[in-house]
Amino acid sequence: MTTEKVLNGKPYAGNPHIRFDEGAVAAVAMPRRVALLYKRAKPMFIVAACAALASCTAWGIMNEVRCFRAPVGGAKEAVEGFLWLEAENFADYGEWRLDTQFTHKMGSAYLLAAGVLKPIKPATTSVNFPKAGVWRAWARTKDWLPEYHPGRFRLSVAGKPGRELGASGKDGWRWEFAGEWELPAGEAKVALEDITGAFARCDAFLFTQDAAYVPPDDAAACAAARGRFTGADAEPVADVGSYDLVVIGAGPGGLGAAIAAARHGARVALVHDRPVLGGNASSEIGVPTDGAAVSHPDAREGGICEEANLRRMVAPDYSISQAFREMADALPNLTVFDNQRVVGVRMDGARIASVEARCTFDGSEWITLATETGNTVRHRVHKFQSRTVTAVRIRIDATWGDPSARVFEVRVY
Repeated sequence: MTTEKVLNGKPYAGNPHIRFDEGAVAAVAMPRRVALLYKRAKPMFIVAACAALASCTAWGIMNEVRCFRAPVGGAKEAVEGFLWLEAENFADYGEWRLDTQFTHKMGSAYLLAAGVLKPIKPATTSVNFPKAGVWRAWARTKDWLPEYHPGRFRLSVAGKPGRELGASGKDGWRWEFAGEWELPAGEAKVALEDITGAFARCDAFLFTQDAAYVPPDDAAACAAARGRFTGADAEPVADVGSYDLVVIGAGPGGLGAAIAAARHGARVALVHDRPVLGGNASSEIGVPTDGAAVSHPDAREGGICEEANLRRMVAPDYSISQAFREMADALPNLTVFDNQRVVGVRMDGARIASVEARCTFDGSEWITLATETGNTVRHRVHKFQSRTVTAVRIRIDATWGDPSARVFEVRVY
């Protein structure tokens, strides 16, 4: 007797969800409606699972950048009757966040009210007003969507709120009049109060008793005013030393170049504009260093990236930024400059003589000089003798106990 392979009265045509056992028809089928639902919902399930995993991971590793802030600093009076206060120098950020990524364009960092349509906790500090009288305040803000003015806030001095800000109706960074207050000489509490919870932006405040003064919106003129009122123009540019190699950017590529050069004896400066190492792979961003391994199960990153990933297995909350930092700190001839944005170079003919960088916190500048003899070039020559072997035994000790570590390429010369 022949058993016909049928499903719902029809000959079986190769449905992958059906299995036939010997001598009988044993159909294990996924119902069509369930299959369609699974097919449609699968991307949603994947996104939800990834979001949950990312949230759990970020909660642990974001401690490295959770307290990221500029040094606390008071208002500066380099010109009598004018007090310049950087928003990033507030003593308490509240729930405002520091953004330093545009320092090279606007001259300093700024505070961002990253609320989700719900006003956030105010940033606060204190200002020492040298004289009693009427003080007027200007705020440098950005109306990031001029048609609707979503990011609005106000300045409060001594408990008295000023005008609504962040609604200039113009593109770019602008100075807005924040209000005026009758104040006694001495300390007064200043607060940055979010109104809308929609990413308000504030760069700096200028307090003055000059009723006729209006700060300039032009970027170059504003930079000149910042230098004049803070006294930065009178500060010398710092020289932080000479190096054989200056690497700009501390992503996996820059870190690999800096660490490898330092391990070969070069004096190296690694300059980057973030508080943690790793670039997009850092604990701040979290893009893994998969590379070719993203779609090939038998491939993984090698070299210095692999070394950092293996170090992460020491502790469950050990981030790749911590691993890179540990590797860099182990090299006395490698100097890492965090929170420094490279803004230019100085040339000596066809040779780079120096690299100019700006601190992302306060805009101060420093120069890294190259060596007097120019860029160092090291040549390594290997000489091999021909030899015939019948077997090669390889012992690997640098896997940090990782059972899945693999050898990708073995060359016998």
